[in-house]
Amino acid sequence: MTKGRRNSLTTVIIDPTINLFKNQLNGEIQKLVSEQGFDSAGKAFQYWYFKNIWNFEDDLIEEIDTDGGQDQGIDAIYIDDENIVHFFQFKNIGDLNKNYPQGEAEKTFAGIALLQSGEYKGLVNTKLKEQFEQVLKAVRKHYIVHLISPAQGLAEDAKRIFQIRIDDLNKYGEKYSLSVTDIFGLTEEHTKKLRFKVRNPIVFPRVNNPYFTKNREHTSYFFTASGKDIAEIYEKYKDKLLEQNVRANLGKKNSTNAAIYNSCTSDNSKYFCHYNNGITFLCDSSEYDAFTSTVTIDGAQIVNGGQTASTLYQAYTDGKLKDDVFVPVRTINSDKDSDFGANVAINLNNQTKIDSSFLKSNHPVMLRVQDDLAKMGYIYERRGFEFDNLDEEKEDFLAKKYGIGYKSKIIPQKDSAKAYTAFFRQLVQLAKKDSGKIFIDEAEGGSFENIFDTSFSTIKLLTAYTIYTQVLAIVDDFNREKRKKSPLDYTKYTNLSINADVTNLMNKIMAQATIFILGLIFVIRFNKSEIDSESYIKKFSEYFKANSLDLIKHSTDTLLGFFLSGKIAESRTTDSILKSQNIYDQMVKYVEENGLSKELNF
Repeated sequence: MTKGRRNSLTTVIIDPTINLFKNQLNGEIQKLVSEQGFDSAGKAFQYWYFKNIWNFEDDLIEEIDTDGGQDQGIDAIYIDDENIVHFFQFKNIGDLNKNYPQGEAEKTFAGIALLQSGEYKGLVNTKLKEQFEQVLKAVRKHYIVHLISPAQGLAEDAKRIFQIRIDDLNKYGEKYSLSVTDIFGLTEEHTKKLRFKVRNPIVFPRVNNPYFTKNREHTSYFFTASGKDIAEIYEKYKDKLLEQNVRANLGKKNSTNAAIYNSCTSDNSKYFCHYNNGITFLCDSSEYDAFTSTVTIDGAQIVNGGQTASTLYQAYTDGKLKDDVFVPVRTINSDKDSDFGANVAINLNNQTKIDSSFLKSNHPVMLRVQDDLAKMGYIYERRGFEFDNLDEEKEDFLAKKYGIGYKSKIIPQKDSAKAYTAFFRQLVQLAKKDSGKIFIDEAEGGSFENIFDTSFSTIKLLTAYTIYTQVLAIVDDFNREKRKKSPLDYTKYTNLSINADVTNLMNKIMAQATIFILGLIFVIRFNKSEIDSESYIKKFSEYFKANSLDLIKHSTDTLLGFFLSGKIAESRTTDSILKSQNIYDQMVKYVEENGLSKELNF
């Protein structure tokens, strides 16, 4: 859930998901203005909202639009399939901390009252007149007034005033209500759409008297399903069922999956139900029909047992799955509560050892990053090994979308977070020694909220990871050359004069120096006053791509110079030195004291 800290005046944004979404939204609005000819950012925002939140087609968006001169504060009118009439007003407010303008909302309510009075001829534009006349012809069930902006909602005083306006409108004998969608609501709605679910109902046949439990609004069914039924469900949807599973399909070669495969194809297959932990489906809703003996679930995802489902499918396609295989199945009804669903996925998988980064794979920040990177032409690997065991269908899809070399466009969640932590946050010890803590909440001794705070952005993550991969490539090249019997050309990696002290030091530290070299590039070349400037970061990234070897060599020179300065006790091991935040901070001080920083300006 998106968060803010309330005070008497407004809401202070503290959730990085909000900033990520706002930046993405601004970028998409600018793109709409430049590429689709919208005459204002406000108009583009209105189009974006209907397209992305309500899933309207262009012709419907055009049809319901009433914005323009004499619109009386009403930008669109829509009558849905249930005869609910929706009045919309949009305000594309740039400042996240500004409230919805009360005066603009007053116009909307005055406009609705004017329409209801019937005395609007000559006072409204043609489209508004036509749309409202459609309203009069419809059997109206309910009216909803929508005020929408990518900033704060109405101030508390304004809420009370507009509740009075709603009461006044209800005097016409109709039912009115007010809906205010602010930056929090927009982020929440859009993030929900990034969580993939199987939209078609999944039906489990031959289920007799499943065990049913209910805890407040959430319900569960427990029953067994045949291995064949599970395999056929997986065959239909494949890895789409695992999008919210913290583990991707690990493939048949994985030792656990090999054991599952053996269990469902061997002479002991009849005991599979007792040997296997089963499969848990998280769903929006579930229903048992005693007459047809079926359990039907909607909006389904496998959040635990994904390896079981994929392995049963593999055995089924191999023709080896035994008929007597039955699987324990649990369905959990989330009632479309995304926070509850995320907690279910995390807690079910906390019971066995799993990489901490996997447990954050469905966090709104990660989903937002995935969406951002996709728009930039990259693939975000939210779960480790997610692209290691793709079926032919998914490989073809990725190749068509991103090109044959799509694997070069994969941005791994864990490695990119380490790179961002070392480069932009300058926390090299956390990145190198304690990287598991990056994805653990602060309450549990981790640093997740600190790393992914409001200063975080996708462009920073991408830039840091791009630089990291280049540094890693140089270090790997050094290590390969070092292993060869032929003499090593040290001048490829440093500008320092080559002597025994330099070569011995390089042989000793280079293998473990990637994170320190990465961090020092930021220290000696990045203009710190531009750290939140997206345009500067993009220019820096382009400059680095064109001059990567020179920048990496200069950073390496700085690292070597610090070691050669004699500031480190000889008793310390290289391994401990290149994992120490304290030592790194001393290096940064060394750079400052010796005037070694030459920040780039564009």
